[in-house]
Amino acid sequence: MAKKYPKIPLGIDDFQKIRIENFCYVDKTALVEQVVDGSFMVALIARPRRFGKTLNLSMLKYFFDINYQKPEGMGEKHLFECLVVSQNDELCKQHMNKYPVLFMSFKGIQYKEHSLFLDNLRVFFSLEFEKYRYLLD
Repeated sequence: MAKKYPKIPLGIDDFQKIRIENFCYVDKTALVEQVVDGSFMVALIARPRRFGKTLNLSMLKYFFDINYQKPEGMGEKHLFECLVVSQNDELCKQHMNKYPVLFMSFKGIQYKEHSLFLDNLRVFFSLEFEKYRYLLD
């Protein structure tokens, strides 16, 4: 009987999909602690193509986003179970799902006209504003 190996998430940059569908994942959740404990005002994450930038930002989104809704059937489990960041209870209590998060990827965007790009950017920010309008109250 052949040994079954975890699936490799080629081309998948959504942290939730990788965790829920049991794809192989190299734990980079220590990045959450670096973001929280960092003394920098701006973080520039510059890496070569196919290096996991979007996946890491997706992971940060799922950790911090106040609007994150756990998918049906997950019970008490969460996306970060058994990962490095979940061992830091204090960090999780203070920061997990506590902040509004705007997640935007320019991956695959190809507009021939600058005005079309700006129009789509305006739509994105309008939709995000509506999603978090309740915070103004």
